Amino acid sequence: MKKIALLGVTALAIVSLTACSSGNSSATKSSGKATTSTSSSKKETAKATAKWDDATKTFTSKVGVLKIDGVEKTTDYDSKPSIKVNFTLTNKQDKAENVQTLVMSMMKVQQKTANTTNDLEYAILMNDSENHLQDNLNPNGTISGSYSYVLDTETDPIQIHFMENMFSEPVATYEVSL
Repeated sequence: MKKIALLGVTALAIVSLTACSSGNSSATKSSGKATTSTSSSKKETAKATAKWDDATKTFTSKVGVLKIDGVEKTTDYDSKPSIKVNFTLTNKQDKAENVQTLVMSMMKVQQKTANTTNDLEYAILMNDSENHLQDNLNPNGTISGSYSYVLDTETDPIQIHFMENMFSEPVATYEVSL
């Protein structure tokens, strides 16, 4: 008797899922165009709201304000040449956000050599306790910190690309000579 009841419940669940799946499929088809135009208008709005101010070295986007306070040469724990990008960051979101995640979503650092342009990797410094990357920044909160990168070469310029989010195309670039 229990097996028959279990088979009945299973059959009912399959019929329900099939019905829901069909309903969602048609809803997706009918709303697909609206979603596309909505995401296109969101991209256009994002481009209009993100801006770089070269005079103050400040990038403003919908998620935050990132000011580059300076870039200094240093070495990592393994004595490899590195840089430390000092910043002041303001969280414009309505929830607390991890500082490292927010910085990574707003900027990408590359080094441009004669033949290549490479993303720089995070550097671990011996004395980097005040970088604040592991802190959570409250809404409208501001914090100063630093993000360190291992250099490919000690002389080629650094490019800091600013983005609306981690996966978007850069909307501005700041070049730093070493």
